[in-house]
Amino acid sequence: MKTLAFSAAALAAAACLTAPMTRDAPHGGDDRRAHPPTGPQVRFAAFMPTTYDATERTVELVLSLGSAVDRHYFVEELEISAEAIDLGRVARGLVPLLDSHNRLGIDAMLGTIASVRFETINGAQALVALASFADTQAGRDAEGMVARGELRGVSIGYDPKAWEIVAIDLETEKRTWRAMKWELLEASLVPVPADSAAGVRSAAPSPGAHPQPTSPGTVATHHEDEDMRRSLSLGGRSAATFDAPRDAGGQAPAPAPAPAPAETRAAAPAPAAPATATRFSSVEALAFVRQAADLGVAARAEELIGQNDRGEISIETANRQLLEASAERQRAATSALPAGSGARVVVEETDRIRAGVPAVLLAGLRRSAGQAEFADTEVGRAQRAAAEPYARHTLSELAALSIGERTMPRSAAERIDVFQRAFHTTSDFPLLLSGALNSRLLENYVAAQPVYRRIARQMTFMDFRAHDVLRPGDFPQLQKVSEAGEIKSGTLGEKRERVYVVPYGITFGLSRQLLVNDNLGAMDQILASQGQSVALFEEITFFAAKNVASGVGPTLAEDGKAVFHADHNNYTSSGTVINTANLGIGRAALRKQKNLAGQAMGIAPAILLVSPDKETEAEQQLATVIVNDTAKANPFGGRLDLVVGGQLTGNAWELYADPSMGANWTWGLLDGFQAPRLRVEDRFGQQGVDVQLEHDFGCGAIDYRFGYRNAGA
Repeated sequence: MKTLAFSAAALAAAACLTAPMTRDAPHGGDDRRAHPPTGPQVRFAAFMPTTYDATERTVELVLSLGSAVDRHYFVEELEISAEAIDLGRVARGLVPLLDSHNRLGIDAMLGTIASVRFETINGAQALVALASFADTQAGRDAEGMVARGELRGVSIGYDPKAWEIVAIDLETEKRTWRAMKWELLEASLVPVPADSAAGVRSAAPSPGAHPQPTSPGTVATHHEDEDMRRSLSLGGRSAATFDAPRDAGGQAPAPAPAPAPAETRAAAPAPAAPATATRFSSVEALAFVRQAADLGVAARAEELIGQNDRGEISIETANRQLLEASAERQRAATSALPAGSGARVVVEETDRIRAGVPAVLLAGLRRSAGQAEFADTEVGRAQRAAAEPYARHTLSELAALSIGERTMPRSAAERIDVFQRAFHTTSDFPLLLSGALNSRLLENYVAAQPVYRRIARQMTFMDFRAHDVLRPGDFPQLQKVSEAGEIKSGTLGEKRERVYVVPYGITFGLSRQLLVNDNLGAMDQILASQGQSVALFEEITFFAAKNVASGVGPTLAEDGKAVFHADHNNYTSSGTVINTANLGIGRAALRKQKNLAGQAMGIAPAILLVSPDKETEAEQQLATVIVNDTAKANPFGGRLDLVVGGQLTGNAWELYADPSMGANWTWGLLDGFQAPRLRVEDRFGQQGVDVQLEHDFGCGAIDYRFGYRNAGA
């Protein structure tokens, strides 16, 4: 085959190669006109054969001109610009040149997309790439076919990230979607012959639609058809998210389910309206028609707009009557609906709301506190993606979404009505709100960091029964294996300490005013105070258990003596000041402690615990001083962490090992919980809602070997 020159004619042919493609007609009951494709996509492109370089083994490809492609259910376009296309994979060498979109084996890899650039071809922006062939048999075979002009077809694989509707054919109800953000995944060489008849494979038109004109071009490949068929399953944002009227922040109200084919009905007589009734603006009228088209009552919308224009009805009345018309249409069509795509739309939209609403609420709570809305982590990016369709929605609008409302509340009365129905029905909103509040409470709870956790080791309580806690020496020591291979048996210690978790709870209210005012800032202040209050409650509970019997602690099951006791060699009852000599005595006592097997553990102190009364004295003794005289050096400078317990009083001071090495105290929560939890419930006969705060917390003494107490002076 003779190689064609790279000329205007070739450029025109390249443009034709990106002309609209079609695919098989939909099955009965499908209605995908209002939904953009999701997941990886493919579309046919072209390459310029005269740019083949035998020395470098490269060729240039025209990957896309962004031309419209007829997908039968919709028309698809690609935005071609550096801002729209994610080319990060190209820079990392991760965009392969494949054999007909085959991603299942290395034999199908023909090369790599080495670089890309943007050019203007026939007045249109084009994405042009330089492809390098692989030094494999498959790569060399493909290179030979390209060099001889036997292989000309190119098809790209891409992942759309964001869509925008740019046109709607009101007669056929077919939308034109433009991918405003997309990522280049791969390019493929495909054997696509020219269609000698019309150049584009025809497809049966949608019911009631006008036949699509044909244009010169090529036949879509089998792989393109199959990939598109797989990727067209409904997902991502629903059509109404893109298609419905937006507020000042650019957000759309609740998405509507994809309707069945539109039906015509007689207009209901409209009540008279005052001559001063507000009129639709052109933007509002277009949005009204779009919403009606999604609901399957476009004809009714035109009637209502006409009535509004004549001053017969207000905008509010038109909205209400449109919803009534939609409800009547849905009731009439319910028995005839197939068990197919309609049910899937509802389920998937519900799942998106369940993921998005808590993410939006959590972001708003963080924003009200001046914090970043989403963390720059994998979890944070997932939350951002889930929240994006509902960003800038108010609390009442999110409540409306959760109960399936298609119009957002405008007045205070409408917001109150939405909240009443959201809390007093079987909607998900109480659970979604609870989820967001619990996530924020967890963040505030974790940030509190109570003091007792510095000297206690955490454990998990599987249930509310008493839990045995193993200590050093409870586990039998290793023994030498005899020459006969005998491994001697050992036994666990029998005097194990036992601790248990206790349930706690309180109820407080969120007023109707707080909800109607959409005051997330006030809610966040409540949650911040709750997180700090729960942490303080734990602190008080822990030190109340620790400070019994004048601070020596509770009695241990091991020997019936207090945690700090002269017989444990960990208590100086006479009391001394905090100085180098006395700290040395305490350190020696701690290092000499023995486990149950009678072996010295040699544990060094890491923490000095004091009350606020001794804080300054302790700081002086732990300060690092650089001196030339070794007799004046401070051996404890920088070696002990000072911990001040706000629940402590008096002169006593204590030394503790690092809890990771062992601890005298333990604390924990019930299995499966990381923080206190909230549950939002409605108040019968009252305004506002109740919030129940529950927390399961346990603490106790488990040993005496990892601490030393001095009564102080």
